[in-house]
Amino acid sequence: MSLLAFSGVSFAYSCGSSLFGDASFSVNPTDRIAIVGPNGAGKSTLLRLLSGELAPTSGQAVRRCPLLIAVADQGLSKEVPSTLFDFVFDALGPLAPLRKAIRGLETQLADPRCAYEYASRINDYEESGGYAAEATVARILGGLGYPEQDFERDIRTLSGGERTRAALARTLSMDSDVLILDEPTNHLDVSAREWLEDYLRSRPSAGVRHRSGSQATRRFSQ
Repeated sequence: MSLLAFSGVSFAYSCGSSLFGDASFSVNPTDRIAIVGPNGAGKSTLLRLLSGELAPTSGQAVRRCPLLIAVADQGLSKEVPSTLFDFVFDALGPLAPLRKAIRGLETQLADPRCAYEYASRINDYEESGGYAAEATVARILGGLGYPEQDFERDIRTLSGGERTRAALARTLSMDSDVLILDEPTNHLDVSAREWLEDYLRSRPSAGVRHRSGSQATRRFSQ
């Protein structure tokens, strides 16, 4: 069953300028799709239609429910108050606040009540795959060219290219059915590009990318 399908989709801006028309295709669970075309052809707009950020002017965009779409673009704010590692890990749903609670309790272990809660939270974290998730985040950051000593850097000190890579790392860490990447190889050296290619091949969810990236998720449910 398709994850999402376009049938006769057209898109035009309010001024009447049409980008494309009668687009029909589907995205299946194991698909790897690249959207290639000249500048101004509407590639990024098509990705925004796929993610549900935009609605087609005509035609139908049908999505399986429930469906979780992760999107990476190039709009990470410089004002995010976080370390690089925490910024990426915070995309992992309930694991992130549990990890923060554990770190907060580590400073209060002299109190027996806090020590008991700490042990309980550690057990929950381990059973929920928290340590495996930390290893995954570290692997992704390393693959995209960040040395381990950068993991605790304040993300506000990163350059524009480094912030783009951080946004990509965060999106790659997300659990999703469809992964949408807008120009994912920007600011990646050859080694990081090769790592990204291998990672995307091994990822079980469908992937759609545009060769022309803040990050977001969109959940479609009944």
